[in-house]
Amino acid sequence: MNGLEARDIQMRFAGLVALDGVTLEAPRGRVTGLIGPNGAGKTTMFNVCGGFLRPTQGRVFIDSDDVTTSSPTDRARRGVGRTFQRLELFRSLTVRENIALAAEGQLISDGPLAQLGITRNSRAARVANREITEKLIDDVGLTGLADRRAGELSTGHGRLVELARTLANRPTVVLLDEPSSGLDPVESARFGAILRRLMDENDLALLLVEHDMNLVLSLCQWIYVIDFGRPIFEGTPDDIRRSPEVQAAYLGKAVA
Repeated sequence: MNGLEARDIQMRFAGLVALDGVTLEAPRGRVTGLIGPNGAGKTTMFNVCGGFLRPTQGRVFIDSDDVTTSSPTDRARRGVGRTFQRLELFRSLTVRENIALAAEGQLISDGPLAQLGITRNSRAARVANREITEKLIDDVGLTGLADRRAGELSTGHGRLVELARTLANRPTVVLLDEPSSGLDPVESARFGAILRRLMDENDLALLLVEHDMNLVLSLCQWIYVIDFGRPIFEGTPDDIRRSPEVQAAYLGKAVA
């Protein structure tokens, strides 16, 4: 399968079972949601998918390759990008500099001469960096703020910088952890529209953990629900709205 697949994931911490038999698929060209109440195990599952935790049981695949024992760095090289719930930007750098710094990792080799910018291909890499950076700035709608320092931005614009930085690494799988955190409804809707467009344009697999149910139900095409570390339901947004199990565990009146 092209995208992310996690099979029968179990995660134990001493005597605590944080995940118990969770399976999910996030293929390219689809926005996939992972929801559940606080403490359900969503972040633990994200950390397993991203390589920050090695599961006690189960396997993780990227584009059908087994990456269960691979580090986060190895998975990034294989095309996995991730954002985090807490917004982390280089606040003293501009929007353009934040994105260019992320893009540089894909264009400059690990050799010391390349890092100093004195190899034969360094000029071409700098040109490519500028092109990628400017395209991403335009893609996420930040052209007018490109020279603004990141520390001066609103949370909504900061989320867009974070997204552009993630895409600068040219991922095929993107893990989004609470991307609407700190956003108002208008900003959240705008962010969702940008995500959908960029997914379609770049054939991305998007896996989204999110508490904003309006965003989840409007953006995701398939949703997995976990509670107390166990899978309890999966289906389309309409299935989620109609499910008594989901409403009892998490949604309540949110989708009435």
